[in-house]
Amino acid sequence: MTDRWVPGERIAGEVAEAILRRVDLDEVLAHVDIDALVARIDVDALLQRVDVDALVARMDVDALSRRIPIGDLVSTADIQRAVDHIDLGPALERAGLADIVASSVGRSTIDTVRRRIVEVDALVERLSGQLLRQDVDSWPAGPYELVGDEKGPLGTRDAGVDGEDGYDVAGHYAGPLARIVATTLDIAGAVGSWSVLVTFVLSLLGRGFGVELDLAGSQGSTGFLVGLALWMAVWFLLPLEVFGRTPSMSVMGMRVVTAAGGPVGFRRTLGRTLLQLPSVLLLGLGYLPMLFDKRRRAAHDLIAGTAVVWDWGDREATIGSPLGRWVAGHTEIG
Repeated sequence: MTDRWVPGERIAGEVAEAILRRVDLDEVLAHVDIDALVARIDVDALLQRVDVDALVARMDVDALSRRIPIGDLVSTADIQRAVDHIDLGPALERAGLADIVASSVGRSTIDTVRRRIVEVDALVERLSGQLLRQDVDSWPAGPYELVGDEKGPLGTRDAGVDGEDGYDVAGHYAGPLARIVATTLDIAGAVGSWSVLVTFVLSLLGRGFGVELDLAGSQGSTGFLVGLALWMAVWFLLPLEVFGRTPSMSVMGMRVVTAAGGPVGFRRTLGRTLLQLPSVLLLGLGYLPMLFDKRRRAAHDLIAGTAVVWDWGDREATIGSPLGRWVAGHTEIG
């Protein structure tokens, strides 16, 4: 028998293959404690041995980017569907954007001005009542349909206003100061807007059609005044009919109602608008009845059967300051 020479590496390879064929890997893995192995790995030591700079230097970013199908990824992404599933409502609510927007338009400032005007009006009512020897605390706070049987300049004290004692003046009669300020602002707005409109029309006629109109003459001034009167009628009448308030009343937070507190119809609105003109032209004498009338009505309100009440829309018409409590007849202002 002749001996055959086999290289040592070949024998070792055959032995290893024979061993692996007899090893049940599943059985071996079943007995391996993976958690124990992971726990024994020193991650910090491994990271310290990694040469990050060398890895980055060997990385071919251009080749990697060319192998990524950016166009296919973008084309397969349904961006519109993803946007449709985004609910921005809770996110905006948590961010407080609604409060930021409300503050940016000055709603809190307007409310503060309204409160001070209400308080000063209540003070004027109390002082005028003392001068005229009238018991203003027995006067109705507003139309019965809106406030019930509340009495006095600010009505009934409410412990639930702003977490403390205060007054909810929604539906209460607006006082003389607020009424006069609103009327003055409406007149200024009507005159100013009419002047701007006339200036624009005259400029357009002069430059576009070569027509020159002279307002300095008697006919020109008469036409301007007639147009102003009609414009003022529209300024007061149209908003009152549609919204129940003039532009300045809307800013002040007031609304025109019937004596009972209901909506005002067109005939009553037209009559009140026409009657308001002499109340203003007579040096404001038509507003004097507000100082002694129990329902704070001007002359045109008395004739037309209307009244003006506080209405701040979706804002709470609440008064809770020490001044407000004092003018309502309460001496404890702490």
